[in-house]
Amino acid sequence: MNKPISTYLAYGSFAVAVAVWAAVGYFGSTVQGEQSAYLGRIIEAGEQAQKVAANARLHVLATNHKDNALRIDAYMAPDASMIIDSIKSVGTAAGVPVKISSALPGVVPKNQKNLHAVVFLIESTGSLDSLMRALALFDALPLPSSVESVDLSEEENQSGRTAKTWRMNARIRVFTTEAVSS
Repeated sequence: MNKPISTYLAYGSFAVAVAVWAAVGYFGSTVQGEQSAYLGRIIEAGEQAQKVAANARLHVLATNHKDNALRIDAYMAPDASMIIDSIKSVGTAAGVPVKISSALPGVVPKNQKNLHAVVFLIESTGSLDSLMRALALFDALPLPSSVESVDLSEEENQSGRTAKTWRMNARIRVFTTEAVSS
């Protein structure tokens, strides 16, 4: 049973080769497992980042919606004194006296439950230029409003005045969410 050394060397080399291939396979499997775990962590981190971003966007939308809702409420819910002050400030800005002769509840569409309208009847006298300036300011009031009708008439010259005096009667509808009593 004398086998030459070369046979033992061949069997040993084969065993070492099998061990090396087993080590390479184990190393490859470990690397693939680590790569798979790494990709899983990247995907999980991406999903977490998307959730955080979606929550942040939702928070911004909710905050902006709340801020916008507050702004709209402030815009749509002017109280009576604010409306009257805004109308009278037009007269001051245009340089004409403005008199609110009456305020009446207005008509709103039936499908608008929380919306109310008030119609103000405005009287003013002055030069035609100042009344036209006042009319432009009435049209641009910082309120949800509209000028419904305007009646301009020239007053008769009294006591020898050289400047012509004009009278303006206007109807201005203002929308509000405040309840209006009749």
